[in-house]
Amino acid sequence: MDSRHLWDWSLGSNLVSARCVWVGAAGLIVFLLVVRALLRLRRTEGASRAAWSGDRGTASFEFVLLSPILLLSVLTLVQTALVMSGNLYVHYAAFCATRAAIVQIPRDDVLDEPANVIAQSRSSGKLSTIRRAAVFALVPVGGRMPEANEDAEAWVAALANMYESYGRTPPNWVERLAGQRLSYVDAHTAVYLLEVGEDAAGDVDYDELEDGEAMAYGPKDPVAVRVTHDLNLSIPYAKAIFADEVPDYGEARFVQATVRAHYTLTNEGISDRLPPRPAIPREP
Repeated sequence: MDSRHLWDWSLGSNLVSARCVWVGAAGLIVFLLVVRALLRLRRTEGASRAAWSGDRGTASFEFVLLSPILLLSVLTLVQTALVMSGNLYVHYAAFCATRAAIVQIPRDDVLDEPANVIAQSRSSGKLSTIRRAAVFALVPVGGRMPEANEDAEAWVAALANMYESYGRTPPNWVERLAGQRLSYVDAHTAVYLLEVGEDAAGDVDYDELEDGEAMAYGPKDPVAVRVTHDLNLSIPYAKAIFADEVPDYGEARFVQATVRAHYTLTNEGISDRLPPRPAIPREP
C-alpha cells in the first residue's frame, strides 16, 4: 500500500471522520423530513384557501414550529462540513510536517543537533521548522485571535509585499484576517515526534517522545510526526455537537474540537560527506 492510500485510510478511519459521517447523516435525514413536511403543508394550505380561511392559520403555525428544526439541521450540516474540512487540513498538516522532518533531520546543525539527530524540545531549530510547516498548512481553517502576534505581522507584511511586487493592491483579507488566523493556529497547534516500533501482536506502534528527549535516525528509517490542532468551531448551536467540552458561552472565547493526525515517511539522511583526502600525493 503506497503512502497516498495510507493517508486516505488514516483520514477516513479516525474518530472525527466517523462522527462527521453520523452527525451529517442524521442532520441530512432531519433536513429532508422537514422539507418534505413543509412542502406538504404548502400544498395543504393552497388546497384549503377556497374552503376555510382558518386552515391557513393552522398551516402557518405548523410552519413556525418546523422552521427552528429546519434551521438547526442546516446549521448542523454546515458545521459538519467545516469539521470534516478541518480534519482534512490537519491530516495534510501532518504530511507537511513529516515531509519537512525527513529533510530537516539529516541537516547537520553542529552547535545544537548533529545530522540525523533531533530533540523534542522548544529550543530545537529542526523541530521549529517542522512545526512551522504544519502551522502554515492549517491557516485556512484557523480561528481568529483578537490581535496578530509579532511573527504573524511579519508574514502579513511579506504577503502585502508579494502583491505589491506584482503591481497589485493587497486584498483586504491580508490585513484583516491572515495575521489573526496565523496567530490562532500558532497558539493551538502542537507537533510531536513519534518513535516507530512494533508491539507484541506485530502491529506498528507509535510512541511520542518525551519533552527534551532526543532521537537518532539512520538512513531510510521511518520518520513519523503527529500534529494536534484545536479546531475552532464557529457555527452557533451546532458547534456544541463537536465540542470537546460543554461550552460556557459566557466565558469561553473559542469552542474547540481536538483533531489529531500522524504521517510516516522514510528518512533522507544519507551521509554525503567525502572521505578524507589521501596523504599520499597523486601523480597525474
